[in-house]
Amino acid sequence: MTTPLIETPLLTLAPSTINPAILHLTLHSPPVNSLTAPLWRAILDALTLAESTSSAHALIISSALTKPVFSAGNDLRELYAPMTTEARYTEYWVLQNECLARLYGTRLFVVAAVGGACPAGGCAIAMCADRRIATRDLSIGLNEAMLGIAVPGFWHKLMETLVGRRTAERVCTMGTFMNGDEALASGLVDELVASRPLLLTRAEELCTAAVAVPATGRAGTKQSFRGGVACEWGRRERILAEAKGNWRELEKGELQGALGGVMKKLGLIGKKMFSFFEYLMGCWCLRYTMISPDRDTSTNKDDSMDLDLDIEHDDAHVHAHTVGHMSPSSPPSSESDIDLGADEQEHGEREAQFDFGDLDVGQGVGSEESVGLRESASIVSNFGSGEAKLTPTRHSTKSGQSYGQGQQGQGQKQGQGDRKRMEAEMDNLLDKGWRWGLGEGIRADEVEGW
Repeated sequence: MTTPLIETPLLTLAPSTINPAILHLTLHSPPVNSLTAPLWRAILDALTLAESTSSAHALIISSALTKPVFSAGNDLRELYAPMTTEARYTEYWVLQNECLARLYGTRLFVVAAVGGACPAGGCAIAMCADRRIATRDLSIGLNEAMLGIAVPGFWHKLMETLVGRRTAERVCTMGTFMNGDEALASGLVDELVASRPLLLTRAEELCTAAVAVPATGRAGTKQSFRGGVACEWGRRERILAEAKGNWRELEKGELQGALGGVMKKLGLIGKKMFSFFEYLMGCWCLRYTMISPDRDTSTNKDDSMDLDLDIEHDDAHVHAHTVGHMSPSSPPSSESDIDLGADEQEHGEREAQFDFGDLDVGQGVGSEESVGLRESASIVSNFGSGEAKLTPTRHSTKSGQSYGQGQQGQGQKQGQGDRKRMEAEMDNLLDKGWRWGLGEGIRADEVEGW
């Protein structure tokens, strides 16, 4: 076990156990390594120490998060004018540019070991490396355009260098991500590995080969390729002028509206929940499971029930109407098919997908005379697997009864206390059950860097 050169709550810099000429820079700033000002400063300080360590000739940058995230990119709160000031933004922009310019031009041979999601600023860090290796579940790109922000000039120039002008312009202007195969084919990454543990193994191999080359020859040649760009990128006068121009754009109402809308949906402004669902409409769904404890699964009779569901939260209003069939003989859709445990099979559990992309509703389930229905929800992505549930109690007495509005009568909703319980349990679900991208769980209010 080697002694770290730097060990902070944000990152660790430590020599390799295999070769002391190789240093590991490991980011561990939960939940998603958002590039806040303190993290940019910590990266710059670590890079400065690494460069000043005469025995060091290579650097591996990776993430220690349990989630499949390299870095979620810049902290959007540093870019949203109503939440910052021109002076603070300028300081942030200078720090970021100085860090990236130093990383791009460093004498060290740098390998970015990217596991999972790598958008925006995370992608910029990776592009500054000499080599990029990634897991097959990679999602990488400069998606600033989707946030209403122009891609920084040096960022898209790096993208152009790696993938060519035509591809760079296409992906940057559309704010699209590449998956692992696409990134490998385009040249954005150099290699793919099957799993995260293999990332560091392969990164060590690449660094070992690099440090075998005489440093004067390798670093000198790298400087001739990158020195001019790195010098201009880090020139303070240029950065300050760029920051001034950027701030004028960030102050504009149109950009604030676009960025503010994204931040609200991410839970960085106001409350979370359904507005966040709408933001993730392209790759998320809410799987809504209705379970009837009295369900008789021994017959093939198709029991059906209409459910109206009204949910109001903040300014987001969702109205869903679902008609479904609860029968063992009914084939579930491919989107809602899951492996059920014995207990779930006994209760006839099936799923209904609520697609918040167009607020449409997919397959629903129920029974004609369901008393004491229990509802639960699981949230999954198109790319992930598994589920997490909340189980607030609701009741319905017959087909077509409106759900969630506190009607009087048999099986009535439990009123506002029940609503608060549902919200509290949804918070618990968000703590444990978010799946995004290729994903592990991330709360809505934790996704700071997209």
